[in-house]
Amino acid sequence: LLSHSPVVHREAAAYGIQAVLAGHTHGGQVCLPLIGAPIIPSAYGQKYVGGMCRGPTCPVLVTRGVGMAFLPVRLGVPPEFGVLTLRRTGSAAART
Repeated sequence: LLSHSPVVHREAAAYGIQAVLAGHTHGGQVCLPLIGAPIIPSAYGQKYVGGMCRGPTCPVLVTRGVGMAFLPVRLGVPPEFGVLTLRRTGSAAART
């Protein structure tokens, strides 16, 4: 599922979705040493700040994106374009 917000994974599970690709948090836009991102626009806090996250129902890949929200500041969170490669798994017999 391609979603703006990473928190839709709970609703997606009801439809058999096996992975969520999301953005929205911008990585917090500011990441401080030893503290991390002080403000995350998510009810889940640091859990979905960016990267591959383990959701309770499926994996959630959160990109930090290239834009900004609220304030025009990015500190310690460089813009990010994600590249995802999907590969088929299983035996050749299962693919026919």
